[in-house]
Formats: sequence, structure tokens, C-alpha cells
Amino acid sequence: MQDVQAALTAVMSLLPAGVRYPPELLSRFDGRAPFDREHLGYLCNGGEAGAYNQWLTLLARHSGAGRIVELGNRYGVSTIALYCGLKNTQELISIDVVQDQRYLPDQVRNDSRVRLVYGDCLNLSIFGLHNVTVPCNIDILWTDTVHCYSQLKDEFNVYEPLLSDEAIIAIDDINLNDKRRFFDEAPFAKFDFTRHCHVSGFGVLHYVRPPENRGESIDARESQCHPEMVAPASSYRWLRASTRCLRILQTEMAQSQCCLPWCSHSRCLSKRFDTRRLPAVGVGSASETPQ
Repeated sequence: MQDVQAALTAVMSLLPAGVRYPPELLSRFDGRAPFDREHLGYLCNGGEAGAYNQWLTLLARHSGAGRIVELGNRYGVSTIALYCGLKNTQELISIDVVQDQRYLPDQVRNDSRVRLVYGDCLNLSIFGLHNVTVPCNIDILWTDTVHCYSQLKDEFNVYEPLLSDEAIIAIDDINLNDKRRFFDEAPFAKFDFTRHCHVSGFGVLHYVRPPENRGESIDARESQCHPEMVAPASSYRWLRASTRCLRILQTEMAQSQCCLPWCSHSRCLSKRFDTRRLPAVGVGSASETPQ
């Protein structure tokens, strides 16, 4: 991957111009359905409601990353965004506990550069179940799973040994529930792009592995993940929480007939998705633009 700071600077300079997605990537959206229009808006409209998807497209396109891993892809919107920026030399591995990537066209599903994996992202055995090698030397880790600190902390513990010596970690919704805690605690250069990308928070970390830990073999790095320590509580928690939020959102959309309800209902959703009921399980100042 090219220089991380240069890549982030390039992405932020190009973001105001936006991204136009080819019609074939949008063929699964039904423009007559409010739920579909909402998610299509996240992808195409940009702005603080959803420019993070266009940011992901530009990052894939201009970072020079070899391997991109996506944790959480419900409905496949962000997967489309990453795919649109994918070059022939790049690989995208996308993971979710629920097999409902309804917006992904066959073009994405059948592309040899893309692998869809289903299961708990904290349990590395899911890769073998889908005949996918555990991804190592990950250049971009994009996470949008359960909106709580413990989930993010677990994900970092599992995937940190699998990152490249320098990598980009992009985190959506950092201002929901207690997710911000992980972003604030991270001992890496960090960038808060909330104002540019997503009203509920969007944070980016420039991960750098300590020099004394570089040069280890892939087997040695995989052995550090210890997924069995954090996996048991995760998958059902994620599935229950995401299904509950979906039902709330669909009910409120039906009542309001609003095609873009996320911003107006995000506080309501975050209150109903009470992280205090989840099982408990750290990695400094944030700048807005790369220095």
C-alpha cells in the first residue's frame, strides 16, 4: 500500500466531487420502496448522511491497498462502495453473520476478487468453512458491526495480528453508544471525518505495528489472535442486536413514510439498542485532516 497519509489526503481532496456509481451496480435497488431509497441514498447522495460510502470507494481506488477486509456488510451497500473502487490487483473479503446482502448484484458476487464469508467475524474458523484462507497482511480494515466498545475491542484483538505493518482502520458510527471510547483510546494517529462522512460519526486510524513486532511469520501472527477467547458471546449478540434494530427501523419507516429516516431516528434507535444489556468483554487527539 502507498503512503497512508498521502492516500488519506488524496481521498479527502476528491470527496467533495463525489462518486457516480454505474447503473449495473445499483440494479438490485427498487426505487419505489422507501427502504431501498434510503439505502440507495446512503450510497449515492453523499453528504453527512452517507458520504462515508463514497469515501470507501475513493480509498479503495487511491490507497494502493492489496487486501481489504470488511466486518459487517448488511444489505451489501458498503460492499458495493468498496467494489466500485477495486482494482484488478486488489482483494475484498466481506463478512457478516446474516446472509442478506440483498443489494449485491451478480457482478459482485461472481467476481474472483471478492469473497463473501458468513459467520461471527471474531471466530477465524469461519474462513475455512467458506474455503477462504485467513486474511493476513490486511491493508484496510473497515468495520460497521455492533455499535459498542466491547465489539470493537474484540475485533481489534482478533485482527490486529493480521494487519499489515501499516494499515488503515475505518470505523463507522463512532459517536453511537460507547464506540467513541475505542477511537479515543487507540494509540495511533487518528482522524475524525464525522463532519465530512457521517452524522453519527466516522473515524479513521493509521495503524502502525511496533518495530519489534515486525517480521513475524503468518503462522506466528495467526497464533496471536486467540479467537476462542472472545468468540462465544459475539455471534448471537450481533444477530439479535442487528435484527432488533432492523425491526425498529422498518416499523418507524412504515409509520413515517420517510425515505431517509436514519438521521431523524438515530437517537431513538441508539436508545432502544441498549448496550448495557450486552455481555461485557484499548487500545491521542483526533485531527480532521492528515498532517
